[in-house]
Amino acid sequence: MKTKNSNIDYKSKVNISIEYLYELKKYSYGFNFLPNYKIQSLLSGNYLSNLLGQGLDFQEVREYVLGDDIRKIDWKISARTNALYSKVYTEERERGVWIITDQSSYMKFGTVNYLKSVIAGEIAGLSFWRIFEHGDKIGSVVFNDIDYNLLKPSNVFKNKINLLSNLEIYNNHLLDSEIEMVNKEDILKALLSEIDNYKENNQLLIFITDILNISEDNFNRIMNLRRDVDIIIFNINDIAELELPEDNVNLRYKDLYLEIDKRNKKIFQEYKLKNIDKIRKLQAQSIKNRIPIISMNTKTSAIEQIRTLLNIKQ
Repeated sequence: MKTKNSNIDYKSKVNISIEYLYELKKYSYGFNFLPNYKIQSLLSGNYLSNLLGQGLDFQEVREYVLGDDIRKIDWKISARTNALYSKVYTEERERGVWIITDQSSYMKFGTVNYLKSVIAGEIAGLSFWRIFEHGDKIGSVVFNDIDYNLLKPSNVFKNKINLLSNLEIYNNHLLDSEIEMVNKEDILKALLSEIDNYKENNQLLIFITDILNISEDNFNRIMNLRRDVDIIIFNINDIAELELPEDNVNLRYKDLYLEIDKRNKKIFQEYKLKNIDKIRKLQAQSIKNRIPIISMNTKTSAIEQIRTLLNIKQ
């Protein structure tokens, strides 16, 4: 399907194939993961000055690309040119980037156009190709309700490409099987602990999930990783989780069927306010820890959303 005024051919709205993940490469240029709103305020003042630099000699500036250390942005040149530029230092080491993608049963949901699991896969694929092009080490974790696959940051081509294969495997497993909606918190706790053991200073962690379905304890564990690494969270929600529906909601699981009458607005209002309140609390906590949360939805492809939300050159 092609969208209006777009050359993008969206292959699927319910699953991710390895072929589609490879196609995402041509859409991975030009974005920098620094939205125009709120995030810049998190990257100023003492926060930057305390974390900048490893005693390297300044060499030049170049246009910012995903994977650059956000603490090395030259804000004066960026302000004059209306584009982001990074300072380049001699003997600068490659930066390790972790891409952590949620493919649990709670991501098998979407009432508009896409499943949350597909949006998560697209974000992971786009991130992968942008980092790959930049030449940084890529590490990944793909997880569901029952297990996870972890690849430590590496520059080995085969190890990098394995990320895409794991995305396809976990996504198709989610679609092809009736995974019980069990508590994934033990799996998340275990993988965060393993990342904590393997992480190195100055790495970037891109976490792609639905924060509504993460416990407070595990969210705190993510926040604690901030002491050593930079973190960006992509939060994927469906409109049905945040707004009152126009029509009745029909829920089916195996042989169970439930229809909720839209006229009973009290139920939906309580559900909506509970979710919004949780998101606001988690956002406040992330701001305190200098961690941007980028909101995504299931209405349009991640490609279009990133072009809208971030500084993209068309």
